[in-house]
Amino acid sequence: MHPPPKSISFKTFIGLDLSLNGTGVAILRWSQTDGWSRPALHLLKFKTSQLVTKTYQALRLLRIVNRLKDLEVFSGATLAAVEDYALGISTSETNCVFQLGEVGGCVRYHLVAGGVPFVAVPIGSNKKFATGNGAAKKDQVADKMAELWGMKTSQFVSDDVSDALSLASMAAYKHLGDLPGMKTYRFQAALVEPLEIIIAS
Repeated sequence: MHPPPKSISFKTFIGLDLSLNGTGVAILRWSQTDGWSRPALHLLKFKTSQLVTKTYQALRLLRIVNRLKDLEVFSGATLAAVEDYALGISTSETNCVFQLGEVGGCVRYHLVAGGVPFVAVPIGSNKKFATGNGAAKKDQVADKMAELWGMKTSQFVSDDVSDALSLASMAAYKHLGDLPGMKTYRFQAALVEPLEIIIAS
């Protein structure tokens, strides 16, 4: 896998693992002539030495969106995958639900506004896609993604990044009907087939 030459037209697939502590971004590019480029992995994490105020929370949304714009996530991607909301989360974590909802809403808005189709992947499905087990641990997802893409697990600076790569792989599989040149399994097809592609008409 090599960085894509600028003269080749690539299909681009994006995985977004949205988190309050760090948003994982994985970008996969594929061309029919040259195959897969090396996965591009990013962790969006914004530190603060101040108290986490409402102003900080608002600015965090702006920083996440602007960084994703810099990565061209909202322009020209073939298909993106975002982990869906955890609707069964404990009521003791209500603030977390609202904050993640804000991040998710901002990202979904910009995907639709930018004409980027996306799929909302149910909680646990990306783990099952990677490992065959929807209750797999984070390090198991990282191991399987590293194996699939010919990487070292040390290249994943965070679990959010390996999760994002699993999501990007699902987006690519959904669009291409497989991961050309990669070893895949029937259960993976069963996971991506029912995913609804969301796009502004």
